[in-house]
Amino acid sequence: MSRVGSQQILIVEDDDDTRHSMCDALASLGYITDSVATAGDALSNPVLPEAAIILLDRVLPDATAEELLPQLKKQAPDCSVIVITGHGDLDSAIAFLRLGATDYLL
Repeated sequence: MSRVGSQQILIVEDDDDTRHSMCDALASLGYITDSVATAGDALSNPVLPEAAIILLDRVLPDATAEELLPQLKKQAPDCSVIVITGHGDLDSAIAFLRLGATDYLL
């Protein structure tokens, strides 16, 4: 397996179990991961400008992905942002792609 250690991934997910599972799975593949549980912590995280990928939960305790996505893209314009949700529909997927998300996963 090749090492992908130069790929910094920031996980923004408020569910502790999900966040830790995502970190463990990605770290086992060689990615460098950091994770936060709130929008405020994401925006103040020092790895944000260096992140290659952000996995963004659609609903956080202090913001929604709709509110946070433009701010993330402003601070990390070259970063790929993937919105993740358990409750999605075609209209919201289109809206997120228009806001600059790279992908939208159910």
